[in-house]
Amino acid sequence: KKNESILLLILRLLYIEKAKELRLVDDVVARIEEIHEKYDMLNINSKQKLDRTSLKSVFSTFKRYNLIQTMDRDITAYDARIIIYPSILFAITHDSLDAMYNAVMDKLDSYNMRGEDEDEEDEEDIMQD
Repeated sequence: KKNESILLLILRLLYIEKAKELRLVDDVVARIEEIHEKYDMLNINSKQKLDRTSLKSVFSTFKRYNLIQTMDRDITAYDARIIIYPSILFAITHDSLDAMYNAVMDKLDSYNMRGEDEDEEDEEDIMQD
């Protein structure tokens, strides 16, 4: 599912950001509010709304794979916390991230090329008028 993939990437990013600030023995803890903030920052037109039901479902899956552990009873509350385990780094490897990044950049380049071609056609139409 798209939401699972997006949340997995967000959790990996939060893990890396927070692990830099901690000692090796500390757990990496993130608040649901931080996850919502990262999710909202994404400019993806077709992304689904991150509602309570989908959040519970995705976190249930991640718990099953020992990627996270919930710390609070109501995991959908903005101030709820989760522990992100180091296993999140293995759920998506660095090589996979590089491949995804390259694919996205290629797609963006193709969109930009199409946009430039359309701009040139518009300029030609204007010149002919």
